[in-house]
Amino acid sequence: MALLRETVLHLAIAHGSEDVVEELVKIIDDNKDRFKNVLQYKNDQGNTPLHVASSTGSLSTCICVAEAEPSMGNERNKEGKSPLFLAALLGRTEIFFHLHSICERHLDTSYYRKEDGETILHCAIIREYWDLAYRILLLHGELATCVDENGTLPIHLLAEKPSAFRSGCHLGWWSIIIYHWEIKKIKETHRLTVKIMKLCIKPISVEHYFDGGTNPWLTRYEDEDLSFIAAYRDIALAYRLQPQEEKETPILSAAKNGITEMVMGILRRFPMAIHDETRDGKNIVLLAAEHIIHPLHHILYKKNWFLKAAHIMNSVPRGFLHLSNNEGKTPGEIFMKEHEILVENGGKWLHDTSNACSIVAGLFVTVAFNMSTTVPGNVDDEGNPHFERQLAFNIFAISSYVSFYSSLLSVIMFLAILTSESSFRSTLPMKLLLALTAFYLSIASTTICFSAAHFFILREKLKSAAFPSYSWAVLLLIFFAIAGFPLYFHLTWAIFKKVPRHHHLITPAGFHIKH
Repeated sequence: MALLRETVLHLAIAHGSEDVVEELVKIIDDNKDRFKNVLQYKNDQGNTPLHVASSTGSLSTCICVAEAEPSMGNERNKEGKSPLFLAALLGRTEIFFHLHSICERHLDTSYYRKEDGETILHCAIIREYWDLAYRILLLHGELATCVDENGTLPIHLLAEKPSAFRSGCHLGWWSIIIYHWEIKKIKETHRLTVKIMKLCIKPISVEHYFDGGTNPWLTRYEDEDLSFIAAYRDIALAYRLQPQEEKETPILSAAKNGITEMVMGILRRFPMAIHDETRDGKNIVLLAAEHIIHPLHHILYKKNWFLKAAHIMNSVPRGFLHLSNNEGKTPGEIFMKEHEILVENGGKWLHDTSNACSIVAGLFVTVAFNMSTTVPGNVDDEGNPHFERQLAFNIFAISSYVSFYSSLLSVIMFLAILTSESSFRSTLPMKLLLALTAFYLSIASTTICFSAAHFFILREKLKSAAFPSYSWAVLLLIFFAIAGFPLYFHLTWAIFKKVPRHHHLITPAGFHIKH
């Protein structure tokens, strides 16, 4: 025996000696009368040889030990964990299902729970073993309704994993573009978690959905043996351990984390969940607004869920916009008060940006003017350009024209912003968008104009250098576009994106009229 009162078989398994383990198991099997209790022997931690095998990660060792004594699959150590539970806890999917196949005849429902009520499905979701979680649900669909000692359903845990869902995974604009072709692993995860979500929601009853989070000992699986949990409950009562306070429903957590798929899945199964509120009295619509989850807000409107829970400015009857709260403040007054610092910072940024861009745009005006008055190759005696019939000359002429007027327009617009007294809610965003559009256009056209004029210099003596030179110009434009596109895109989206609005009027008597 070792320090933990382990057998030689325990040690051989722990050290990964597969050949030694196979030989020991063969000896034990050939001498059952003499070594009949070796495979059932527990060390000081309550682990049998099969417990140790499922923890090491060696599939062949697990199969060898389990086939020698299949009844050990249901045995529990001092932490209340079965060998199969340990395999699930460590994310060893193949070991778990091989052990389940071998030990299935001897298993009862206690193998997939700890004494505190946590199940193998809880473990898989918490540790994000999505393939294991999905296969566990296919094997034991009833686990979707099992809660742990805190009254936590698997769907509760899933609602706290936004990165596992497409809607909750906030990718950058470049990642969004390549998402549909290149990010295979992430896409597979997103598909799998949606399947898991559906399997978790389907078996939950209405009363279990709303009451499961308040009763740590609640289960809807009537045939499940919970005697071991009863013992844990007696210990909790003896030490006056109280269950945690009531949990928020899964739809509230999903809304807070921006998991649109889960919010809509729960609403389809439990339409009354639209009325769920946090301890602060916030429903899913308010949570979507508070956490700036635009896709969820849009889908709720599109599916007409706002008819039941509309609390956002552009989604409520217009008459509500002028109503005051208990402190006598209207929504508009509260909004302006809460965003004073944001407005101040935004104003400073807009002023600094416009000032810097106007200076650069002024330089472009000067350069563009000089280019537009210079004719490549000079003119003939009749005043006609020598290269007027060539494509490069026409490109030069058009681009110089566009360069001059676009840079001039950008200067005018930036100066208009600097001298404007308008607010952010009126014309300033549109002025900034127009100024940036003209500014970017002037940069692009100036580059094209320069390249076209430069062509006449390189075309004879340095013809081989023309292609690399123009390639650098194109790469410069591409780099500039990548650097400036996010700001330009978000500004355009903010200006032209329309927040969903209800088509309702409110009469003096308070009746809503749809029109």
